[in-house]
Amino acid sequence: MGKVKLFLVLILFALPFAAGLQWITSEPANAYGAYVPEIQQAYSNWCWAASGAAVSRYKGKNVSQYNFAYAVKGGYYNNPATSYEIRKGLSYYGLRSRWTNYYGNWYYPNFSFIQSQINHGRPMIPLIWWTNGATIGHFVVMDGYFTSNNTNYVEYMDPWYGDHYYMNFNSFKRNNNFFWRELIYDVGY
Repeated sequence: MGKVKLFLVLILFALPFAAGLQWITSEPANAYGAYVPEIQQAYSNWCWAASGAAVSRYKGKNVSQYNFAYAVKGGYYNNPATSYEIRKGLSYYGLRSRWTNYYGNWYYPNFSFIQSQINHGRPMIPLIWWTNGATIGHFVVMDGYFTSNNTNYVEYMDPWYGDHYYMNFNSFKRNNNFFWRELIYDVGY
């Protein structure tokens, strides 16, 4: 049993690195952020609830992921949700938002758009879609950015782990593990 636990722990810590993610161990000197609280999703399909609750809390609302899930689904069901449903939850707590998609992958926001959103205190909720053929994606909260050695990076809270990570901005758009598919932005009053 001890070997199985060790194996599972090693896999858990290896997955983020295999996906090209990096834990934030210290804040780069030139980092800017609208940092949301780190919330680990309570259920396997609740990335949307944890992300919505994190953004709502950042905006001053006293919202748990359970509150958020109930407002959206009317119960605590371990079901995925759409961007529309997250926006419905944000609206329930008095927050407006906008949405766009990148289904054709022909347009992504540029780095200055990300900077502007974050500099104005608007963390965003991107949906990433796995390249392995999975039928559902994963919501995270993009809430920071920095530039190092002429390379732009985005910072985000991943509710699967409840931690912050950073990634090269161009890699975040599309890499071997996922591609960016949708975005909830302009979250505010």
